[in-house]
Amino acid sequence: MGFFGKDCIQLCKCQNGADCDHVTGECLCRTGFIGNHCEQKCPPGTFGYGCQQLCECMNNATCDHVTGTCYCTSGFKGIHCDQAALLMDELNPYTRISPALASDRHSMGAITGIIILLLIIVLLLVLFSWYKWKQREKGHDMPSVSYTPAMRMTNADYSLSGKISLTAAEKDQTAALIPGTRWVKSNTH
Repeated sequence: MGFFGKDCIQLCKCQNGADCDHVTGECLCRTGFIGNHCEQKCPPGTFGYGCQQLCECMNNATCDHVTGTCYCTSGFKGIHCDQAALLMDELNPYTRISPALASDRHSMGAITGIIILLLIIVLLLVLFSWYKWKQREKGHDMPSVSYTPAMRMTNADYSLSGKISLTAAEKDQTAALIPGTRWVKSNTH
């Protein structure tokens, strides 16, 4: 900031460290700035005094508006960002993989793991639903059992209606094993 004009009573409006002419108040911009009050940086692709020099940066690198220094994007290096930056020195010494590529692999591994986990959960839900459906389909069939009191109070007769059919020989074997057992013919089935 400064003053100009007769008796230096007018205020200079120059910005970015520009000098102000003490008579006219005209701003003398520093390197890398332009405009009536030196308020603008050099447009992209230019640098230097009056923004008259062209940047020589390549591969989408940005150029410093004052010095013209190239700021390379990832994957490039060199004064003009014209060289590939992937060198053996920059690789992981154990895997010989670029750090950027390794992080991409970790991301892919995590995504793959999540997808597999979700598929397992869906499979378990399907199996559980199928099991429940099969259980409902089976029903709850129980053989009907009836009790017939015997002539004597010491024996009990049981008959199974319609579910088990025994041959006469099997009935005899059962009666021999359980003394006092009588077979009753059921009329239900």
